[in-house]
Amino acid sequence: MMVALIILKYLALAIIVEAVTEILTESSIFSPLQKLSEKSKAFEVFSCGYCMSVWVALACALACPAGFTDIVWVNVVFTTFLLHRLANTLHSGAAWFLLCSYMFLGESGDHGKTRKD
Repeated sequence: MMVALIILKYLALAIIVEAVTEILTESSIFSPLQKLSEKSKAFEVFSCGYCMSVWVALACALACPAGFTDIVWVNVVFTTFLLHRLANTLHSGAAWFLLCSYMFLGESGDHGKTRKD
C-alpha cells in the first residue's frame, strides 16, 4: 500500500511538472518572456520545454524530496531528475496517444469509418 502511494505521489508531481512547463513555455501569458528568449540567452529556457522542465522539477523536488538517502541534497538531485524524466515521458506518451488518435479518427472525427463520396 505504501509503495502505491509513493508511486502515485511522483506521478502526480510529474503531471504538475508537465503542466507548469507547458504553461511557462507555450502560454500566451508568458509570451513576453518567450519573445525575450530570441534576444537573450538568459530567457532561452522559456522557449525550451525540455530545459524548463528541469527547473520546474527542481522546484518540486525542493518542496517534496524523495527519501533515497540520508543526504538531503542527493535526494533533491535524484528527485529532480526523476520528475524531469517522468514528466518528459508523460509528455511523449500523451503526444503519441494524440497522434494515434488523430490517425484513427482522421480530420473529420469519423472514428475510422470510410467516407462515401
